[in-house]
Amino acid sequence: MKTKFQVLFLVLILNLTVLYNSVSAEGLELVSFSYEFVPEAEIDLTGVEAEELKVAQQTFTAKMAIPVSLSGRNTMLLHFLTFRWLHQSYDQVALAGQVYRPEYLYSIKYGLVFVQRLSPRWQFAFLLQPSMHSDLTEITTQHISLRAGFVFEKSVSDKFSYGFGAGYSDDFGDEKILPVARLNWKPASGWRFKFDIPQKLELWYLVNSKIWAGIEAKVTGAHFRIGEDISLEDGSSLRGGRVKYSILNAGPSIRFNIYKGLDLSISAGRSFYRRLELFDMNDNQLFDSQYENSLFMKVKLEYNVGN
Repeated sequence: MKTKFQVLFLVLILNLTVLYNSVSAEGLELVSFSYEFVPEAEIDLTGVEAEELKVAQQTFTAKMAIPVSLSGRNTMLLHFLTFRWLHQSYDQVALAGQVYRPEYLYSIKYGLVFVQRLSPRWQFAFLLQPSMHSDLTEITTQHISLRAGFVFEKSVSDKFSYGFGAGYSDDFGDEKILPVARLNWKPASGWRFKFDIPQKLELWYLVNSKIWAGIEAKVTGAHFRIGEDISLEDGSSLRGGRVKYSILNAGPSIRFNIYKGLDLSISAGRSFYRRLELFDMNDNQLFDSQYENSLFMKVKLEYNVGN
C-alpha cells in the first residue's frame, strides 16, 4: 500500500468557522445534525454519449465539539468530530451502468484546535486535522490525509471583527491553497453580516427573540478515494482513483430557537454550480460532469452554548 500524508500549515475553512464561533460572543456549536436534499437534475458527462442522465442527491452531516479550557479564558483546546454521508441516486440505470456512478460516499474528520488569546483584541488559532474520505468499500492509507492550519482574528469592537490567513481546502472539489478572509459585522440592532472568503456569505435579521431570518450562499465540496475494484475499458481498475464534488447553493433561511441553546433552521433555494469529476489512480481525468442547476432544501438541528 502506498502511504502518503499531507501535512500543511494552513487552515481548513469549513471547520475553522466552527472555531470562530466558539471564541466569539455568538457561542459554540456543540452538536448539530443536518439533512440536505437536491432533487433530480440532468447531468452532462463529458466524454460520454449525449443521453439524458438525471441524479438526485442527499447529504447527512453530524458534528460534535468538545471544548477544554487550559488557562482560564486565554487558552483553549477544541476537539471536534464530523461525519458526512453523501448519497446519489440515478434514474437512467441503463446509461448510468456505462459509467462509474458514485452512490454512497463518506467522510470522517477529527480536528484538534488550539486557541490562544494574544491580547484583549487579538487571538491565534492552530488546527490539526486527520480525515478520511472514502466509499468505504476498501480503506487504505490513501484515503487518509493529515492537515494543519493557523489563523489570526481581531475584534475591533462588539459589532465588528475580522480574520485573515490562508487555507488548504477541498470545498471546490479540488484540494487547493487559498487565501482566507473573514468579516463579522453587526451594522445595526438585529442585523448580522458574515463573510468567509471564499466559502460562505450570510445576512441575518432578528425578527423577534426566537426567530432569525436571512440569506445564505455557501460552497461545499468533497474529495473522495475509490476503494471499489471497477474495471475500465483499457483493462485497468478504478480502485485508488478519486471523485471530486462541489456545489454552490444560495437562498433564504430561517432559524427558530426551540429552547435555550437549541435551534432549528430551514434553508431552501437554488444551486448555481454543481460539478463532479472522476480521476483514475494515475490522476488522469476520466470525465468532467456539469449538473443542471436545481432547487435544494436543508434542515439543521443544533445545540449551542454561550449565546
